Amino acid sequence: MVKKILIDCKVISQKVSGIRGYFLPYLRALTSLLSDYHFVLISPTPLSKNIGINWANCSNLVIPYRSFLPHPYFKDIVYGLFDFPNTIKKIDADLLISSYYDFLIPKRYAFRSVITVHDLCYWDLHQCYDWHTKWFPYFVLPHNLKRTGGIITGSEFGKKRIVERFKDLVLNKQITVLYSTFVRKNQNSERQPLMIQRLKQKLKLKNSYKYLLYTGGVENRKNIDRMLAAYRQVVDSNSVQLVFTGDNKEHSTLLKLLSKHQVTEHVVLSGVLSSEEIDLLYSKICHGALNLSLYEGFGRNTYESKQHGLPVLCSDIDVAREVAREYPLYCDPTNINDIREKILLLLQKKRNKPQESIDERFKEKPNTERMIRMVERFLEDR
Repeated sequence: MVKKILIDCKVISQKVSGIRGYFLPYLRALTSLLSDYHFVLISPTPLSKNIGINWANCSNLVIPYRSFLPHPYFKDIVYGLFDFPNTIKKIDADLLISSYYDFLIPKRYAFRSVITVHDLCYWDLHQCYDWHTKWFPYFVLPHNLKRTGGIITGSEFGKKRIVERFKDLVLNKQITVLYSTFVRKNQNSERQPLMIQRLKQKLKLKNSYKYLLYTGGVENRKNIDRMLAAYRQVVDSNSVQLVFTGDNKEHSTLLKLLSKHQVTEHVVLSGVLSSEEIDLLYSKICHGALNLSLYEGFGRNTYESKQHGLPVLCSDIDVAREVAREYPLYCDPTNINDIREKILLLLQKKRNKPQESIDERFKEKPNTERMIRMVERFLEDR
């Protein structure tokens, strides 16, 4: 009899997110390497047929959001507390895998489910979040840790914090570190000069400026307020601009911060860019990168900077040193004066040689093989 695996693909149905980029390579590996199994990919909207998975042994079960709910916040809560668990508890499958933990594991899948805990920012950095933001993870994660059979996390730091914070709940649970994966970049091509020219025209970038790159998002823990406060003290005496990627041109919080620090004219809001365009910013256009987050589960943009040889200023936090070791220029992310001084040092740095190979820890093959072994161990016990 063919074994059936349910996969929570809510994040895959989203256009752009860090978790989507993290989980998609693992989903592709599961569906291609475990071709004898049937995968039910569950999402609130239909999945694209062009996401690179083996559809021959997959089906897409759509559990739509409640359309009458007025805001995505309420839609996600109702989906996680009611619609998703009430649907899957009627399905007889051998295993449930989720790229996050924002739902209730039904009793039917107790100890035959695997959830992903990327970080514990709502606990370790609780002061940065309003109660309406953190009550939901406070409710669902302890419940799910009691019922899950296994936990995926993105770093050794993440694993350490899960064990320290939830020691009694994760006792004898299998916790597997699966890193964010990278592929080797092609730094040169015949089309590249034209692509660089077009990107500079698109973003209205001038050769007379040094450009700093920020790709990390705008939620509270990203420390944007302090970053912009320090940056404001740099721009007056330097020909520098900050390229801020992502769908942020109408983000009210970001726009208010830009106005507060009087840096609106010194920041380029790029909008959503293709992966090729972001690679060009890293590899050919920008002079340095910033990642001043107060808390991360991995911090992909720090390693992307290292991969491209781009100097990067990074918060001196444990996970950054795990991921990038001594490559970044480190600063105290709570000290605006230290951030300012380190930005000035960053502007003096020269570009490094791009990495010739990916760190073995972050290659797709060993990480996806580790995930396959984890899944197979669960299925052997069935």
